[in-house]
Amino acid sequence: MKSENSVPVLSAQVAATPECPPLAPLDHLDQPLFLTDFFDYVLKEDGVTMEAAIFAISSKPDQTAWEWKGEDGKSRVNIYPSPIHGRATQFDKDLLIFATSLAVKGINVVMSDSCGTVVRFRLSDYLVSTNRPLNADAEQETECALGRLRGTFIETNIRTGGRRIKGGFGIISSWEMTKEANAAGRVIHIKIALSKWISNALRAHEVVSIHPDYFQLKTALERRFYELARKYCAHQTTFSIGLAKLKDQAGSTDDLSDFRRQVQAIVELPGHTVTIDDDKVTFRASDTFPILA
Repeated sequence: MKSENSVPVLSAQVAATPECPPLAPLDHLDQPLFLTDFFDYVLKEDGVTMEAAIFAISSKPDQTAWEWKGEDGKSRVNIYPSPIHGRATQFDKDLLIFATSLAVKGINVVMSDSCGTVVRFRLSDYLVSTNRPLNADAEQETECALGRLRGTFIETNIRTGGRRIKGGFGIISSWEMTKEANAAGRVIHIKIALSKWISNALRAHEVVSIHPDYFQLKTALERRFYELARKYCAHQTTFSIGLAKLKDQAGSTDDLSDFRRQVQAIVELPGHTVTIDDDKVTFRASDTFPILA
């Protein structure tokens, strides 16, 4: 992490303290707002949440519990939605991707073995980096997403960071949105404390880079398919999976015939193609995007 002397304090920034260092400027602030090189850093995702269907792909509020079991028969994840906010969605995951990317990059992060990883960032940086509109609804939508991420409860015994940990926690441990005290109440920064589970995965480098065009995918199922393709094609150019198993890993609650039609409509993803033959779906890496960046 950069020292306080090496990071300029911007006019909208609150005073820095040892627990609250100044926000470092992100790479895109002096560049046009487009995603060709994704602002000179690649986003990262923790490998654990890419395998388990933790995030809801439904477009409606999801209040159903979800259980995932690993192929080894030992790994288990149970997801319980917040009774107030519902289950965190695939689009809410944008916040987690952005926060873990900052943590991997080492920008605006306070790390401690006792408190996990705390990430601070500007709302506008998050919105621009994830291809979201900077409009009047952005603050409220982000706040609702933070509520779902905090309220969705996970029980698991999954292996992360070389250890098998049994416990329960939220996807994020806590969040804060700091605003100016005047009538306008403009958001100064957002602070997210990642769960220890996610922090352990990051410290163990259990992350893979994702394509910048990920944020241009319009449906939750497309985004979930990209995650699976990215994970399974990380060490090979093609990967095939049975339709029923893919449905389970995608987190779909539709019947198999409806799910097949949805798969048939998705033929291309960033850096990958998708084909279906009977009940087998094949993902194929189609470009030279770095596999283990």
